[in-house]
Amino acid sequence: GLWRIFLSVVLACNGRSATNQAEHMAMSSSVGDALGEWKQPDAVGEPGRKIPLVVHNGLQDLLFLMTHFQKAALPESWFDCKALIHCCFPVIYDTKLMATEYCNRDIFRGCTHLAALTDFAMSHYPQWKRVFTYISPEKMGEQQHDAGFDSYCTGVAFYALTMLIHQTINETVPAMGGDSTFALWNCNPDDEDVKWNFGLNKLYFHLSPYTVDLDEVGLDPLSRGMSHNSTFVVEGIDSSVATRDIVRCLSGLTDSSRTPVNFDIIWVDDVKFIAGAMLVTQDTARYHEHGQIILKALKTRFSRANVFSLSAQHSGEAPSVWNLWGLLSKKRSMNEGDERQTKRRKLA
Repeated sequence: GLWRIFLSVVLACNGRSATNQAEHMAMSSSVGDALGEWKQPDAVGEPGRKIPLVVHNGLQDLLFLMTHFQKAALPESWFDCKALIHCCFPVIYDTKLMATEYCNRDIFRGCTHLAALTDFAMSHYPQWKRVFTYISPEKMGEQQHDAGFDSYCTGVAFYALTMLIHQTINETVPAMGGDSTFALWNCNPDDEDVKWNFGLNKLYFHLSPYTVDLDEVGLDPLSRGMSHNSTFVVEGIDSSVATRDIVRCLSGLTDSSRTPVNFDIIWVDDVKFIAGAMLVTQDTARYHEHGQIILKALKTRFSRANVFSLSAQHSGEAPSVWNLWGLLSKKRSMNEGDERQTKRRKLA
């Protein structure tokens, strides 16, 4: 039963029907149809409309599906793992990423969990109450993390975010609800504007400076506002170092024009962290200047640690410091009695 549901979703997302005997049998509505003769089509036509798959912070959910319905162990290569996901679901939107990377950060103020996005949709677009049933805070708390309820909330959030981004792009207030003619799910997935403005085929990567890009055959990009050349790995620090120590080290820095140097801190484990400059605009010169300021501060404060830029560690493979929480099939060797390093919480 579950395999049939998964196959149905995959076929719909790829815009095609069964292409072999096994898929035909799985999708048949009766035993008679399943056992009936199935013929390979003489010519495989162009696929139909590909139905988008919408998730909220869904990377681990997609990896779970791959290990339960495709392969028991994920491929050793992260690039092969991305290709496996992309083969099943060629058009994906992640509402967590849309809210964090493609909307004005001041709107949500860092609060982009599913309940907050659903509440935003209901409060900012009251005309949708004829389409979406209002969800009280009490009911939200009771039903959170129920699969069906979370799916409903993800749909509400997706609709609100598409309209919010569309409104920002066009600098207008378009007709909402049933009178709106804009529908992201009907847009051409090959349109570069769709990918650039709405994050098509990109996934939020929790506790990481990276954004997963399923269309990218090379290294995944950093989250918006960060650059490989101005983001640094600091390893070999004393385990007593706390987040506040790093914040003190990097706070109050300014560039040549007296512009504050904004930064982000992400812990890898107890003796390694990543710190990088964050900019609102893509300015190569400003990235370089802010990166050098941060690098100097880090080397001064952590003089005994190894400090290097993310661009210096690229080797054609996915960043080894993440290894997808150990989910890839190539496991890290550990001596008997060793304990896995604890990854610290990302700075809020």
